[in-house]
Amino acid sequence: MKIKMLTAAIAAMLCLTACGETNKADTTSEKPADAATESAEYEEVTTEPVTEEVTTETTPAVETTVTTTTEATTTTSATTTTAPAPAEPEKEEFKLAEGLSEKYVDFDNMALECNGHIFKFGEATVQDFLDAGVELFSDELDDDHVAYYDDVEAQVKVNDTIRADLTFAPWSDSSNARDCVLWRFKINLINSPYDKVTWGTNYGEGMVHTNIPLRLKKDELIANSGEPVDMHSGSIGGSLICKYTAPSFKTPDRDDMCSQIKFDFYNGDLATISFSAHETQY
Repeated sequence: MKIKMLTAAIAAMLCLTACGETNKADTTSEKPADAATESAEYEEVTTEPVTEEVTTETTPAVETTVTTTTEATTTTSATTTTAPAPAEPEKEEFKLAEGLSEKYVDFDNMALECNGHIFKFGEATVQDFLDAGVELFSDELDDDHVAYYDDVEAQVKVNDTIRADLTFAPWSDSSNARDCVLWRFKINLINSPYDKVTWGTNYGEGMVHTNIPLRLKKDELIANSGEPVDMHSGSIGGSLICKYTAPSFKTPDRDDMCSQIKFDFYNGDLATISFSAHETQY
């Protein structure tokens, strides 16, 4: 009897357990549906960035040589080119011709020289020069008559580019051109202060010489021959005149006449040398 009752009780318990689980299952299946519906109404949409992976195919590196050509640009500016002035020759030592005075201003020995011959002022004639073989450039040498107030003009070479002027006067009773006497000599070296010195200090070989260098400064002149009796600026800008005087060779007793040695300088360079045995005194 007790066994039957125990069996019935166990059976009842098993029945109750089965029913409870069924109800629980039913309840569970309904709730998720409701929850899903509610979540759908309030769901936030979240967008996450999408990274797209790109596959890049790598090309093998190729060594390339690039040659760059740069075009040279030359800028040419207009310039005025002035021809250079001739170079001034180096001043050489002066070679004094034998028989001439070492003193530049020496009225007692005022003379010229050529090929060993000495020609004194107031004494040497046209014929003396010709006899010594000196080349005189003149068309008056054969004149048969020269008036007492006239002169015979001639030129001689002193170097390859420069000539000097000679003047002969009829100091004697003879009126023949070849008997006329040397009384004036002049070398014109520079024509204007703008000329450049292009010659040396010495005279040409076999040409007429004086005892004065062709290149000379005023200070060198004064150191050799003393102060001039007259020194003043010339009419040309940059010029200076130095004059030395003594009694006339022809009329030494006349105060209005004199002998004279004169030097002209342009910008410090010797421009003119002149000798005169008989000159009017001003």
